[in-house]
Amino acid sequence: MRFVQDDAEILQREEKLFKILAKKSNTKEEKNWLKWKFKEYKIKNSDISELKIRMDIIPVSLAIAQAALETGWGESRFANEANNLFGIRTWNQEDKHLIPMPASVDPAFKTVWPGWGVKVYETKCDSVKDYMRIINEVFAYAEFREMRGDGETDALVLARTLKRWAAEDHYTDLIEDVIKYNIRGKYDL
Repeated sequence: MRFVQDDAEILQREEKLFKILAKKSNTKEEKNWLKWKFKEYKIKNSDISELKIRMDIIPVSLAIAQAALETGWGESRFANEANNLFGIRTWNQEDKHLIPMPASVDPAFKTVWPGWGVKVYETKCDSVKDYMRIINEVFAYAEFREMRGDGETDALVLARTLKRWAAEDHYTDLIEDVIKYNIRGKYDL
């Protein structure tokens, strides 16, 4: 399963980070790797503590619950036509995207659409990677990263921090229900 594979890759990177930090001096290759990670995770001022917080896993059950909700359990047009498992939007009209219905049915509606579409990915795995990037980089999920950085690993607790993912007030309740009643304990490392 791709979520587990991505989390395993993150754990390997995290292990490498801690090995580098434990050394008194680093090789040029290690320094370049650190520079790349600061750039990749969009961290200014080479803040090691921020890198540690951002370079961490996302509970698999949480990601699966969100994907299930966002795709209508894999049945949505966005999942099937755009390989988008998380309803990730784009406001950049140059990005490949799908326009939500009814805009795709009524061409006149496109002119009043609020300027966003749902991102199209080459593969579903690309959607998972982008989801993980968003959670680990975007300011709206800083609370998630802080809690995780403080050692919180329970998907039900971390789900409460994802209020900004969807417009619905009860979104986090839905995530919790999916985790509790469908996938709890089956996938997390």
